Amino acid sequence: MDVEKLKQWIQFAQNIQGGDFWNQIFDEEQTRSFMNGGAGQGIPFTMNPMKDGTGKSSQAESPVPTPFPRIDVYKSHQYVYVLVELPGIAKQDIELSLQGGQLMLRGQVSAHYQDVTIVQQERYQGHFERTVRLPESVDIEQLAASFENGVLEITIPRQKEPAQSIHID
Repeated sequence: MDVEKLKQWIQFAQNIQGGDFWNQIFDEEQTRSFMNGGAGQGIPFTMNPMKDGTGKSSQAESPVPTPFPRIDVYKSHQYVYVLVELPGIAKQDIELSLQGGQLMLRGQVSAHYQDVTIVQQERYQGHFERTVRLPESVDIEQLAASFENGVLEITIPRQKEPAQSIHID
């Protein structure tokens, strides 16, 4: 068994799902895509280092998967903010939904050229899907999303739940 490949797989698992990865491995579309393809064939990750036209790494290091798209989550006293990097993607190619405290983002990155030979490919192409667990209760009725310069910004007011007294018998 190749120990380096095992290390890469463990790092990949931790980046994708954290501690819950093994419980959900066979339920995740991303994992099935990864197992059936590779970069540019349905896997929503970019791989570092770069790949050249032969599919070989152009650097000596092992590739480390990076989820696509990249997402940052912030919170202030009043809001939860989610920033999503979506370079080169049109607004109409993005779907956004919120259910049960999870923000779901789906979309498509289209190839810029058809019928060409890839010399070097670093950018992801194909379908992507990411789910982000929000850090707390939010007011979904007041959710606002804007898309500008390849960045999707989602602003959601934090829901203030009053503390409730519990009677002890």
